[in-house]
Amino acid sequence: MMSTIAMPRPKKSAPMKYGQHKKPYQFTITDDASQMIDEVADTLGVTRSEALEMAIRGGGMKAAIEFAAKKEGD
Repeated sequence: MMSTIAMPRPKKSAPMKYGQHKKPYQFTITDDASQMIDEVADTLGVTRSEALEMAIRGGGMKAAIEFAAKKEGD
């Protein structure tokens, strides 16, 4: 668990920050994963969707593949 100082989050993220309009998507995750997203968003002072966008663009998908491969090896 991360222990950092939370920054106030904006209500909405910038719609054209990455040169594209953002669209709503729906997916299901565990409560723990949702809390992790909240903690990162609070720490960075961004919205939940921006925290996810940053994680994905920052190599999060590669990390997910590595995580899955490690789980298979256990």
